[in-house]
Amino acid sequence: MHNSQNLASSKAIFISTVLAQTKLLDMSVPSSELKNSDIQAISSVIAKKVEQQTTSNISELPTFHKPTFTLPKVTEEMRATLSRLSAAACKKAIILDLAQEVLDKTDSYGIDYKYGIQYTGKFAELKDKVDQWESLLSEATDWCIHWDKSEYDPITLQQEIEEAQHTSYLENSEMSSYFNSALGVEA
Repeated sequence: MHNSQNLASSKAIFISTVLAQTKLLDMSVPSSELKNSDIQAISSVIAKKVEQQTTSNISELPTFHKPTFTLPKVTEEMRATLSRLSAAACKKAIILDLAQEVLDKTDSYGIDYKYGIQYTGKFAELKDKVDQWESLLSEATDWCIHWDKSEYDPITLQQEIEEAQHTSYLENSEMSSYFNSALGVEA
């Protein structure tokens, strides 16, 4: 059984950790009141004694394992395989970048598509839609038609272009007719 009265009476109370260390090292401590200078002197003695004890216990320095790395031999077959895999990975990355570019354009033009279309055969059709829309937008700009590119409506835009072409044709015909009549040339 455990007796707490015996423990309390056997505990020693130390003024500092230095005095505790002196007790553990079986050194004598003056019994009278200790001053700060006495504690410092005892501390230096303890430090020297601890250093002597620890250095005398170490007889050889430890050596640690140093791993060595040996690279495997790379055969021509391995090089060819790695080259093929690298080329395939680069091709996939380029295709994914191009696909993402087309999808970004599709979003900005307001063209509807199904999620994951870039992994299907319908992606080529979507790319063609984007190319046709960009072509129509370019042609509309050439005919001074201001069209919001995010309003995807190729049929209406095509009609606007044809109307602008027809109007231009009529204006050119009228001007040509007027010019010819001014010169006195009959058509």
